[in-house]
This record gives sequence, C-alpha cells and structure tokens, in this order.
Amino acid sequence: MIRDEFKDVKKVSSKESRKKKEMGERNFYATQIPKLKDITHAMGVSTVITDVMLGLCYIMILLVYFLSRNTEEPYSTTKFIIWTAVFGACVIFNFVWFLIIKPHNLKKAERYKTELEKINRENLNKLASGYNKINK
Repeated sequence: MIRDEFKDVKKVSSKESRKKKEMGERNFYATQIPKLKDITHAMGVSTVITDVMLGLCYIMILLVYFLSRNTEEPYSTTKFIIWTAVFGACVIFNFVWFLIIKPHNLKKAERYKTELEKINRENLNKLASGYNKINK
C-alpha cells in the first residue's frame, strides 16, 4: 500500500523544487509556462534564420572553392574543411534542437499547464466547500 504511493512520484530537479518553495507552486507554474513557450519560439525562429544565412554562406564558399580550383591562387582546402565543419556542427545542433530539446520544452510547458489547472481546481473546490458550509 505504501509502495503504491511512491509509484507516481515525479522527478523534479532541485532548482525547480527550490523555486517552488520560494515563489509558491501556483506562481512558479504561471511564470514558467510563458517563459518556456517564448524561449522555444524565439530559439526556433533564430535557428531557422541562422541556418538560412549559414547555408547561403556555405553555398558561396562551395562556389569559390570549386571555381578557383584551376586558378593561380586556389581557395585553401583547410579553410573549406573548417567551414564545412562549422556548417556541419550547426546542422547537428538543429537536429538536436528540433528533435529533442524543443519537444521536451513543449512537453514541460504542457505538464506545468496541467499542474496549474489542477491547483486552480483544488483551490476552487476549497472555496466552494467553504461557501457551501456558510450557506447551510
């Protein structure tokens, strides 16, 4: 019986639990939901813009590299490799962002939203039961 109570325990970071104690649960959830959504949206937009700009730069570097091959001063192969590594690192970060981090942040915001709704429902039930006792 006691073990059943511990099955539904959610893993909460120490930072999150400390903030809940300082701010209160309701205020914590109310402030974190918009913050998570705003950060996720801003990061998504800036990531796409950065990808487009970096892609255009990489296309220019590819053109310069291939067009300057048979000239007197060809574009340095080491510079081309460095730019390719930078572009590859950004592409890998984008995959990590859009496949792992962004969905995690959105799920966290939804979890906070359900917790906030649960707290609001509990408070409303407490107020309603107190009101019903007064009216009887």
